[in-house]
Amino acid sequence: MIPDKKRRYHLLDHLQELLIKNQAEIGVIYGRESNLPIERYTKEFNRVIFVIEAFKSWLIAPELPINSIDVDVEKGYDIRKTYHPIGRVLVFGASNFPLAYALVGGDVISALAAGCPVTYKSHPFQPQITQHIYPLIKQALKEANFPEDWIKVVDIDLKETQRLILDPEIKAIAFTGSFEGGHAIYELAQSRKRKIPVFAEMGSLNPVLIYPESNAETVNLWANKLAISITENGGQFCTKPGLIFSVNNPQVVPFLEGALQKTQVEPFIHEKLASNFREKTRPLNLKSRAENSILKISLSEFLSSNLYQTEFFGPFALVIECQNEEEAMEGLKHIEGQLTLSIFTENIQEIDWKTVPIEKFGRVIVNQVPTGVIPLPSMHHGGAYPASSDARFTAVGIDSINRFLIPISFQNAPEAILPEELKNQNLLQIYRRINGEFTKSDLCL
Repeated sequence: MIPDKKRRYHLLDHLQELLIKNQAEIGVIYGRESNLPIERYTKEFNRVIFVIEAFKSWLIAPELPINSIDVDVEKGYDIRKTYHPIGRVLVFGASNFPLAYALVGGDVISALAAGCPVTYKSHPFQPQITQHIYPLIKQALKEANFPEDWIKVVDIDLKETQRLILDPEIKAIAFTGSFEGGHAIYELAQSRKRKIPVFAEMGSLNPVLIYPESNAETVNLWANKLAISITENGGQFCTKPGLIFSVNNPQVVPFLEGALQKTQVEPFIHEKLASNFREKTRPLNLKSRAENSILKISLSEFLSSNLYQTEFFGPFALVIECQNEEEAMEGLKHIEGQLTLSIFTENIQEIDWKTVPIEKFGRVIVNQVPTGVIPLPSMHHGGAYPASSDARFTAVGIDSINRFLIPISFQNAPEAILPEELKNQNLLQIYRRINGEFTKSDLCL
């Protein structure tokens, strides 16, 4: 039985109340288990509450999702479309967000708002925080009169995880993590007799273009912004700028090196991430993380090796000095899909946008850094493969709910079997699109 929007609203409302009540206790566990500072916890906690509020608003917005009716008696057609929960969603916890991409993160909350039950595969880096929050979720389920198993939490090994991906009960998967992990999940899901969608966000180089600027103060400001973005929270954001194309601008590298000298190198969330970073960067012959947060290479070196075209998950970026815009565009065209593209310039109108492969990027940013994703309706957090498995969908903002809703049309159906939102009489008093017009009126035949 699919819970109506009112019950879903109450579930999120109860959960929000319990999280706020337990904010301090969760923060202690968060800090102990993740090595992240209290400031990061506060930001992440506030983001979780913001996301819950956004989906609560979505649930009481009468026009969402837009239901559509097209009827012409003379021509003999009657077609009506609504949206239906896709079914149980398997959500994988992310290593770098103990809250915002975890048990009360955006994937889980958007699935619940869509009316979908959730199975949550906990991340091995976050057992304590998962164990602490799960009873709060159970309490919220009980208070909102949901089945106890509407949200399941599993802590299982690789083989059991593979079996879970193949479980017929699972109808969709949400994943945030590495390309290797996301690709393996996608491939296994596609081996099922009945295929299911996998919404995977799998990392990104997040390239940056820095155009020539004669004002040294401006270039220094850009360099300081980028240095913070590269190293913030140990460089463990999926939107960390990892590839910088400096276009005929010799000031960029020295200013960036100077800015990086001043930034504090924060610890990794988990020793496993630190170990992975050391292993990945070993071929680059870096002296130390603190002294070498960037590595300057030539465009020809970049184009000739796949090593430079994969994500380095940590406080590090590659810098390529280009003679002109054409070289930078050659580098951009060589890479695959990315979450973001950042452009730093004082003359944005002079850029030849026809040469920018904009279809590769989920978000184009001007004179700002890609980190600090704001979960607003207009935010798109996705990108062409391999940044994500499907560039049409976002993992952030209320539009992320579209991953877990499927459209269903009723054609020539009797009134008795139509869902409330599609009946002739608009008892719900919602906006509907009737024969191309948005209206709250009844359908008069």
